[in-house]
Amino acid sequence: MDALLDALVRRGWSASLRSVRDALLPPDVARRYPHIPQDITNFLTIIQECTSETNDIWFLTAGAFAALPGPGFSWNGYERMELEGLEAETDRARVVDFWDHHFPFMMAAHSDYDYLAVRLHPDAYGAVVHGFSPYWTQPTVIAPSFPEFRAAYLAAASTPNPEWPLSIFL
Repeated sequence: MDALLDALVRRGWSASLRSVRDALLPPDVARRYPHIPQDITNFLTIIQECTSETNDIWFLTAGAFAALPGPGFSWNGYERMELEGLEAETDRARVVDFWDHHFPFMMAAHSDYDYLAVRLHPDAYGAVVHGFSPYWTQPTVIAPSFPEFRAAYLAAASTPNPEWPLSIFL
């Protein structure tokens, strides 16, 4: 298994690998995100599921991206929650545009509905950002690239007292 997934399992997480490595994203989601950095798709494509012991932190996997909207959290659940409270079309367009340029890959529902995403906007393309409710569209860059995020997250997962904000996702 992957070193990061091994470290998460040692922390009590449940993780399994996919036996078939087909596309990560269904066609409708792939059209929305045509230029995701290969390193994030390579990582997510191998995972069948990866969730915390309490099931309130998880990586978004092929199964999550293919699931139909319904009860519970969908891969774009935070975007949908934010849109529910907006009436002005300009506000709605701003939120959709934000998520068009931020590919979510991890969620935490135990606190402020935190997420991690890869920025797809030319400004800081590939950076990993952390956001939370009610400021979902005002994230903070926590790593300049997914490989650098993985290294920091592995280090955090391997320590008893990881630093914020990575501690939220452990």
